[in-house]
Parts: sequence; structure tokens; C-alpha cells
Amino acid sequence: MFKAYKKFWLQYADFTGKSTRSDYWWVVLCNFLIALPFGLIASAIFMSQIFSILASYADSYYTMTEEELAYLILSNLGALLPLMLIGVIWNIAIFVPTLALQVRRLRDAGFHWAFIFFNLGQLLLPIPFIGWLFALGCQVTLIVFFCFPSKNQAGSISAGYAAAPQTPTAAPDGSVKAAETSAAVHEAPSALSHTVADSADSAAHHSEPVSPAMDSAVTPNSETESFDSAISEKGE
Repeated sequence: MFKAYKKFWLQYADFTGKSTRSDYWWVVLCNFLIALPFGLIASAIFMSQIFSILASYADSYYTMTEEELAYLILSNLGALLPLMLIGVIWNIAIFVPTLALQVRRLRDAGFHWAFIFFNLGQLLLPIPFIGWLFALGCQVTLIVFFCFPSKNQAGSISAGYAAAPQTPTAAPDGSVKAAETSAAVHEAPSALSHTVADSADSAAHHSEPVSPAMDSAVTPNSETESFDSAISEKGE
């Protein structure tokens, strides 16, 4: 905050650079805090003078004209003159650096510096209703512009977000890991069945047919069986 406020006074009439959003609003806050005590004191003095006048001239208050009442109030507000003088000097001192800061802030947000002329909408405040609405709209527009981030910073953030790879983030309870494990378990039987089927097909493809010689060696000889039966009958 103090660094931004120091820069505000060092760049008193610098209309060429840029000022970030934080630099602008820190300065606004500091100026408000400085002017707040003087405003409270002036308001307290003004209200006390009004009440004292009304109490002193309670009997003749309703018979006074507007000119007489205005003169009576202004003649009893001499205590406000020092504070009013301080306020005028302060506003003159911060006029140029505030204008330069607003120009730099608009340029940093990507807007043309000519929007600074929206401040002239305050000249229409004496016009009832229409002038009030126009002045309010100009001030709200400027406040919105001053709230925009830096143009280069916003572009770099959006570009970095678009280029960043979208990687799954594991939840604290390990739900992503559990999902991956469940998917692997469901895929295991299918992979195992495919492996068994491939092995069977490979075995059937490589198996050789049984030769007739081996078939005869395995099958018993009919002549040998008949000879054995004859010997057994003769012995009996």
C-alpha cells in the first residue's frame, strides 16, 4: 500500500506509463482514509452550528425569509473556514496525480485514455434528475473500467489455461485409484479368456495326426488272441 502511494506522488504528472489495478485502488483507499477525519470533523461542526442557530432563533425562525436564514447560517460557520481551506488545498494537490493515475489505469486495462472525460459528467449535477442520472452513469462506467485487470495479464492467464494439459486429479479419498483398480479387475477375465482361446488354437494348429503304424501298435492283434484261446481250450 505504501509503495503504491509513494509511486502515486513520484509519478505526479506521468501520463505515458501504466498502473495496475492494485496501484490504483491502494491510492484511492489512502486518499479516502486521509480525507475521512477532516470530513467527519467538518460534518460535526456544521451540524452543531445548525442546531445552535435553531435553538437561539427558535421564536423568530418561522418569520425569517430564506435570505435572512441563509445569511444567519453562513455567518455562524466561521469555524469551518480552516477545514474548508485545507480541503481545497488537498483537492488541488491531488488533482493532477489522480488524473494521471486514471489515464495510466485505463491504458493498462486496455481502454483508450479518452474515457477520462467521463469525469466531466459531474458538471451536470446541478440539473435535476437527468443530470444526476448522467453523472452517476459516467462515474459507474469509470469505476467498472478501473476494476478491469491488466490486459497483458488477462491474456497470458487465458492462454496458459488453454495450453495446460488436462490431467486427471486424484481425489483425497483415492477414488480415481479405486476406479482404475476396478477397471483392471473387470478387464482381467476377458484378457484371460482370450489368452486361453489363443493357446487352444495354437495347440490344435501344431498337433500332428497319429500314423497307422502307431494305430496298429496300439490295437491288439486278432491272430494272437485266437491262438491263445485255442491253447486254453486244449489244456482244458
